[in-house]
Amino acid sequence: MSSQNLPDGVDEETATRMMRRVLEAEKDKLHMGNPIGINDDIESIIEDEIK
Repeated sequence: MSSQNLPDGVDEETATRMMRRVLEAEKDKLHMGNPIGINDDIESIIEDEIK
């Protein structure tokens, strides 16, 4: 991810860590036909990372 595409106040390391956590959360729910709660999980990850 290019640093010029990042929102203000988010460095490249934080963005990379956040993307890995989101992908891991999605992978954990991949077996579900309808991954209940994935949006809440992703929102929580983003909030944790940008605090």
